[in-house]
Amino acid sequence: MAIEKVRDFFGIKYVIPYNITTRKPLVVLRVIGEISYENSIDSVPLLGGHSEAAHDIEYGQPDPTLTGTLREYPSELFQIMETTTITENVAESNGAFDASMTNHQGTSIITAANGVTSVTVNAAQKSNLIFGEYVLVATAAQTLDLHINGLGSDFLDIDGQYVTGIDCSSAGTVDVDEVGIQIVLTGTAAFSVGDTASGDIRPENTGSTEILVGAGTEPSNFGVRCIFPKKTDGVLHWIDIFNVSGRGMPWKGVSREWSELEINWKPTVRASDGAVYQVTRCLGV
Repeated sequence: MAIEKVRDFFGIKYVIPYNITTRKPLVVLRVIGEISYENSIDSVPLLGGHSEAAHDIEYGQPDPTLTGTLREYPSELFQIMETTTITENVAESNGAFDASMTNHQGTSIITAANGVTSVTVNAAQKSNLIFGEYVLVATAAQTLDLHINGLGSDFLDIDGQYVTGIDCSSAGTVDVDEVGIQIVLTGTAAFSVGDTASGDIRPENTGSTEILVGAGTEPSNFGVRCIFPKKTDGVLHWIDIFNVSGRGMPWKGVSREWSELEINWKPTVRASDGAVYQVTRCLGV
């Protein structure tokens, strides 16, 4: 019988969490730094007397882990690791407010009478929309400043001030071209100094996703199939880990570097037979 060629894994192509019941993939993870399965089992020696080593050894409870480094953040990954509500928005050629302007401090800015009745995108100035939250701040009875919690680059002050002295003394439409919006005023404005109102802005886009973490659908266990790239000798591998629990979705931003996240998932046994995973190797022709 010939000696078999040395077998090893080379690279990692995909990590695919899937629904245990339907087998349907939940997300195909493609930008994988590393995936690692480890199974920690403590040895329990039988010690006593004056022996030079243990009299016997048995092993404790296996504690497998599936750890890795990923360099992508699909919304589906949040879904399998956190309680979430996912909202998919269609393309918005003129940008959009995520929601209507809402009063926060006080109630004098957004009001049906004698104040701001609406804030809308000015299609003619849509290129000036800034991704983030627009915050209107009353600085006088008929004057507003606009601050931005977002991707601005021309702040006027350290507190995010972007436009100052917006004149709201006359009913009608006030164009704030610097940030691509129009403020609609009704009656005679009577703002209380210090009151605020805000709304989120999306610039022109081909679609957007909102991931609300902490409210919505709770995650459940999933399977994970690790797919290895085809080797030059034609050998193929995949490893199927049948029942995995993973909770807590990390994220971070790194100055001038791609972000990456660490996963730490816990394999558990398959209910039908107690199996944990299966390795399949296909030898090329």
